[in-house]
Amino acid sequence: MDTFQGAGTPSGSTVTGEFIFTIPFPENTREVEIKQGNDNISFNPIIRSVQDRIERVPDNAFVDEPERRRQDLLDMLSELDEQMDQEDYEAALQTVADFEGSIGSSIKDEYETGAIQPTKDELRDLLVDTELRINTIEAEATGGGLFFGFSIEEIAAGGAVTAGLAYLASRMIRDESK
Repeated sequence: MDTFQGAGTPSGSTVTGEFIFTIPFPENTREVEIKQGNDNISFNPIIRSVQDRIERVPDNAFVDEPERRRQDLLDMLSELDEQMDQEDYEAALQTVADFEGSIGSSIKDEYETGAIQPTKDELRDLLVDTELRINTIEAEATGGGLFFGFSIEEIAAGGAVTAGLAYLASRMIRDESK
């Protein structure tokens, strides 16, 4: 076990607990690798971001059967991870849309949250970010562009409203191509 010595911590004492921190990563990142000594941990940060939040949704947020509903959402994330590994971005984007529908039917609109527990709106915002990141990766893989020529930087500079409009536009384009 690692120890931490901070201000006001008696010498030789150990601080343990769950630590949550944000690691920013570029929109096109498909894998993060963390090395500690001889140990390596790698994961898809897009999937992990959603997974961590789903695991922190309180049981009282689910409409019923919280264990089953949470596991169903986590299973969808495993499917999304596999689709991204196979570079099947169209299927991945459809899974994100399906995931959003499952959030809508599995999680109550309002519920009491703790300090690190996400609201339903925060989960939906994360899915907008997830779709934007998958679109960025797909665009790089295929040499294509993003929503009407907007770059991720332009979308980010425009804030949530622009990102939300880009999200809706991407859905309309996909729906028309079917």
